[in-house]
Amino acid sequence: MNVQASSVNGEGGFLTRLLFVDDSKVMVKTATKILRAEFDVITAVDGDDAWEKLELDHDIQVLFTDINMPGTDGYGLLKKVRMADDPGLRGMPVIMVTGADDAESAREKAMERGATDFIDKRAISSELLPRARAHAKSQRLPRQLQAQSTLDPLTGRANEAGFRGRSEQ
Repeated sequence: MNVQASSVNGEGGFLTRLLFVDDSKVMVKTATKILRAEFDVITAVDGDDAWEKLELDHDIQVLFTDINMPGTDGYGLLKKVRMADDPGLRGMPVIMVTGADDAESAREKAMERGATDFIDKRAISSELLPRARAHAKSQRLPRQLQAQSTLDPLTGRANEAGFRGRSEQ
């Protein structure tokens, strides 16, 4: 597990890790400032950098990506995520972000290609945190249920299913 994956919030729980991808340093700084109190924020500068981080870090649960970037753009990154071999990565919430003048057209294109959600950069200060909370919550519950299915509720140690899973690994 990465060191950052063990970031703990004030209530003793782990912070949900999310990846924010944008080639604008100002946008990355703004997003990090908005999200860092409640989330473990990882950043990337383009789709290629983001894909590398997603492949290496299985603790990332939510992806926010700008659409227009050099190299692999947001649509290219979305395609890679939706075609990934890993079912957890393939099902990850991907929220597309853009400052394009024709945001509605960009929204339609993103949703057609498999985006989970969409944010116009002009509304990022009011929409980013609520969307991050909602998508993180949708990811957190299945992970909690999966963990509970392999742990004994009394001792907190692996049950038979947990032992079988470990031995198969």
